[in-house]
Amino acid sequence: MKQEALISVLMPVYNGEEFLAEAISSILNQSYSKLELIICDDASTDQSKKIIQSYSDLRIVFIENKENKGIVYTRNKLFKEAKGDYWALLDCDDVSLKERLKKQLSYLQNNPDYSLCGTWAKQIDSHRNITGHIQMPTKHDEIKANLLFQSSFVQSTVMFRAATMKGIEYDSSYSVSEDFDLWSRLAMHHKIANLADYLVLYRWHNLNITQTKTDLIKKNTLKIIERNFKHYLNKEVSSKELLIQHQVGSLLKSDAISEKKDWIKELMQLEMLNINTNIFKAIIMYRWFFWCYVNNKLEKAFLPIFYYFKPITTFTFIKLTGRKIRSLLINN
Repeated sequence: MKQEALISVLMPVYNGEEFLAEAISSILNQSYSKLELIICDDASTDQSKKIIQSYSDLRIVFIENKENKGIVYTRNKLFKEAKGDYWALLDCDDVSLKERLKKQLSYLQNNPDYSLCGTWAKQIDSHRNITGHIQMPTKHDEIKANLLFQSSFVQSTVMFRAATMKGIEYDSSYSVSEDFDLWSRLAMHHKIANLADYLVLYRWHNLNITQTKTDLIKKNTLKIIERNFKHYLNKEVSSKELLIQHQVGSLLKSDAISEKKDWIKELMQLEMLNINTNIFKAIIMYRWFFWCYVNNKLEKAFLPIFYYFKPITTFTFIKLTGRKIRSLLINN
């Protein structure tokens, strides 16, 4: 690792008493210790504040909102308080594994042209049982192409280069999906990556905002995807096309195979702004393959190859798919 740098770890909290201590301890016990952990309590009504104040570690900076202001306000407040050269995110119900900060810092220091670095994550339940594996694309072009389908980062895995974030914050018009919006805007001007390493445990439980505000998430996601199509493809998409794109990207169950096949065929004819064409096509094939798999339509999965067949595209698709399958087999 190059010269030591201060990492600001930013943790918003609202009624997080059940898992908060585990999240805090996972940061204080990192192998990389030059850090500040800034925790902002958003007027919790449970024991969250008491738990935070029970720690005597001088690296903890505790701030609070006197009244509940919501997640976007709280995240932006944390941005303003950060003093580090790099900012890392962790939600109060997730866990950072011991080498997380060290590995991400090393990547960003060795790749000065990159501004953001996430990682893969293991999904866990309330009892810390592993229930899934979240593997986002790792390379810059792959991630940008994937942003046409879904968010390409797990929020609790992200580390920013602080200099990149001057004047940039979460958009207050997105009370949910604020992360997808931010990654999409950053990707338009900065290089971004994910490490192919499981460095965070992402907790999925009954209180997750992604389960309690599903309709709003869908609405915001469609709006972001529409904007990404305009920016990267200079293409206006209809409401129906947006829904199809969202269904494929989110692996939603659907019997309407024909309309999705036709849409994938149309996508394969497009060119994406400033993105390697073969990677763009391979990501479309990758998303289509796993949607077909989830919907028990695997025999349809290779149809896009016949619409756009180039050996390098097919090779990239096989590499992406094989990496995911191989990792799933190893980690199950």
